[in-house]
Amino acid sequence: MAGTGRGSDSQKQLLSLIRDFAAEKSQGERRVVNLRKQIEKLTSELSEANAELENAKRYKELVEQDLRGFEVQLMLTESSVQTLAARVSLIQGHISAVESDFETLRSEEAALREQFFHNILHMNGKIRKLGSPKYSADLLVHVCITISIHNYTRYGYNRHQIKNDAEVALRALESTLLEVISQTAKEDQEYQAEQKIYENVQQQLIDCERKVSLMSMIVMETKQVQDLILFPYKYLTSANCFNSFDNTPSLHDVVLYHPFNHSCAAACRVLLNSPITMAIRSSFPLLLGFTPAVINGNQEL
Repeated sequence: MAGTGRGSDSQKQLLSLIRDFAAEKSQGERRVVNLRKQIEKLTSELSEANAELENAKRYKELVEQDLRGFEVQLMLTESSVQTLAARVSLIQGHISAVESDFETLRSEEAALREQFFHNILHMNGKIRKLGSPKYSADLLVHVCITISIHNYTRYGYNRHQIKNDAEVALRALESTLLEVISQTAKEDQEYQAEQKIYENVQQQLIDCERKVSLMSMIVMETKQVQDLILFPYKYLTSANCFNSFDNTPSLHDVVLYHPFNHSCAAACRVLLNSPITMAIRSSFPLLLGFTPAVINGNQEL
């Protein structure tokens, strides 16, 4: 029984050892499984870390490239800044030169404007003497241009304001020019009418001068004829021998009572048939008191 008890104890120990070994084995297997799972997890984490590392490397390369590009751009910017600084200094020099030229031009423009106003006033006096609307229109245009230049030099350069002022001034100038053109047309029509009247009066004056000259020649010829006829003879005291206007004997009566009436009548015919006397006969047939019978020689002398 003691041997049986010892055998059962050894079996129990063996079973306990087997159970312990099995338990340890199962625990080891579980540990292995857990470790494999951990290894797989760590492997996946490692691959992710490697991927992140690769991404970080690529980002690093990109950043380095960008940095090199920024460095190059910085160098170019520095060179551009230096170039711009040199250009700015050059432009400042040009600006100072332009300012000096502008001041010179302003002084010259002021002098020219004063001279222009003086010339305009002088021309305006002449235009008032002449009374010509055409020159007044030209004067208006010059004055508008001068006022625009004066406003430009006084208020400075403002493109929008100058454009608006120019449009307003242009519209006002166009309306003024239309009025001046219509007034000029009216003045031209009146001038043409007055010119026609003047030409008619001039022609009438020429005609009157011709008539006066003709009458002067008539008077001279008449006086010469009367002197030629009356000089060697006596005047008659008969009432029939005197003219009713000035108490002077008429040529007809003198010829009738002339002692040598036949020869004198022939001389009178020669004188009376001259071109001047013919003009007298056509224009003033009764001016000298001649009768057609005496002039044509149809009456007996």
